[in-house]
Amino acid sequence: TYTDALGLETTCSFTSHPGNVNGDDVTDGADVSILPQAFTGSVAAPWGLFSTDLDRDGAFHPADIMAGIDILLGVGLLDPALGTAKPLADGVCP
Repeated sequence: TYTDALGLETTCSFTSHPGNVNGDDVTDGADVSILPQAFTGSVAAPWGLFSTDLDRDGAFHPADIMAGIDILLGVGLLDPALGTAKPLADGVCP
């Protein structure tokens, strides 16, 4: 819940996007390709740590690359179906 300067409250929920590292609307091989680049700092993931911390341990490290591969193989703990589509052009989540 966020309270603005006028005292108005806004409450919202955030949904994880497991494996969707590059910010498009799917989890696919492109996301796994971007993880090593993000790890070296040559590419910035759109949601920062939320994009790259696939094992949700609070840090981005090589194990997240393996988690991304596991997601695509269907053997990981995170299911890509648990994520949602990217926000609409007007910034409103579907």
